[in-house]
Order: sequence, then C-alpha cells, then structure tokens
Amino acid sequence: MVEREWGASTLVEELILDHDSPVLRVNVTLDWREKAHLLKLRFPTVLEDPTATYEILFGHLERPVDGAEEPAQSWVDLTGTVDGAAAGLTVVTTNKHAYDVSPGSDGDGRGDDASIGVTAVRSPVYSWHDPRLLDPEGIYSFQDQGVQRFSYELVPHAGDWRSADPIRRALVLGNPVRAMQESFHDGTLPPVNSFAGDDGGAVMVTALKGTEDATEAPGGADVVVRAVETRGEEAGRASTCRCSDARSRRTSARRSCARSWFPPTRRSRCARST
Repeated sequence: MVEREWGASTLVEELILDHDSPVLRVNVTLDWREKAHLLKLRFPTVLEDPTATYEILFGHLERPVDGAEEPAQSWVDLTGTVDGAAAGLTVVTTNKHAYDVSPGSDGDGRGDDASIGVTAVRSPVYSWHDPRLLDPEGIYSFQDQGVQRFSYELVPHAGDWRSADPIRRALVLGNPVRAMQESFHDGTLPPVNSFAGDDGGAVMVTALKGTEDATEAPGGADVVVRAVETRGEEAGRASTCRCSDARSRRTSARRSCARSWFPPTRRSRCARST
C-alpha cells in the first residue's frame, strides 16, 4: 500500500502482484480536492527508439512520441529496444481515456527514459471555455472533485504490444468477476458454463444476442454473434467461435475488422458478414 498527499488531496495505491505473474495491478482510491489542477500518473521506461501505440475502438493507432495529450480507449503501449532486443511496456486502465507518451530527456524520442503518462483527474471550472474570464467573486463548480476509484496494470513484454494481449486484458480488468451468494439447490446447468467462447485467439467475441425477428429456433429467436479481430493482423481461418448449444464456426477476419453472423444450425447457413 502506497499513500501520498498533495494539497488537500490523497492518493492511495494498492499494489497487487500475483504468484509468478509479470503484471503489476494497482487499485487506486483518490480523494481529489484541488481546483484548476490536473493530476497525471507517469511511468518511465528504459526503452530506446520507442514507438507509441494507442487503442481506438476496434483497432489501434501509432502516434508520435512527443508528449502531446491524446485520447484513447483502455490502453497505451510503448515499444522499443533494450540492449538491442524488442521490448515494451503496456499500461492498461479503467475509466481513463487521456494519455501521453513523452520522449526522453534529450527530447528527440530516442533517449532511454521515455515515459507513459495517464491523466487521472482534471479539474477546471465546469462548462468553462476560452476566452471567457472567471469572475474573482464568482461561485463555480469544479470537475472531478471527491472520492473516485480506478485500476491500472503495468504489463512489461518482449516483442511488440501484441505480446501483452492488451484488448482482452483491458476487458478483464474493467469487468471483474462478481461473486454472488446462493443457497444450495438442484439445477439444470453444469458447475462451469459459458454462453459463448472464442478460444482466446485473435478473433474475439464482443456481443451475443437473439435476433429481433421471431424464428422457429428454441426460444423463438436465433443467435447473432459479433466478433472483431484484435491484433491488427489477418486472422486467417484459425479462430473458432462456439455457442453454449454446441454450435460452432471457424471464422476468418481481416485486420481490425468486425463481423456479425448466425452460428450454423441444421436448417440455416451463416448470414453474410457486416
């Protein structure tokens, strides 16, 4: 547990390192009381010739290592070399969507101390815009005040960002398992079950729903599966998506492409992809 104070604010970080895991997870509780300030978490590296990659919806973008604030989804990666070998650091977050990747002290992005920054909070006056000036006697409401909680993971890796599998890791971090107390009783479901699976490959199932139009299938609806290629590579026909009723389909996907289809049944073929 690490506790810090600044001004009237406190930051508490709970560091969690599982057995034999190279990934450090940090649960953060922040009580932010500052006005017109920004708090940024920064993670230095020893990478040479770094390249920055940011997650966007169903894809990723490489951006310059120049310290500029950039929007992104749940992760940002910095990949370069250490002693001539490809390596990097991926930072995965929950609820944070502003990042920067800053160059080393020499300023050209080639130094050995490039870093990843995550904007944790930003507290300007609510709904304030340039060129309006604030009234010294005015009463204003400031953003991001009070207690808030979020988590992040530091994922070191060899190779490039794909080695860290950050898209799946971000989904797991942001959607933790919820335990529920239940009394003992008989049931029809097995002890372990899943509505759908994708074998953890490059193609990931992102949605599973019933059709809007009624059908003759059990329950009055067919199943629609939506999946996306997560690594920015041609997936080939190497990924299998399975539904809980034993229907499955081996599917291919273009890089960062989303597709929808009906899993095949005895009476129907797969729908055209979209």
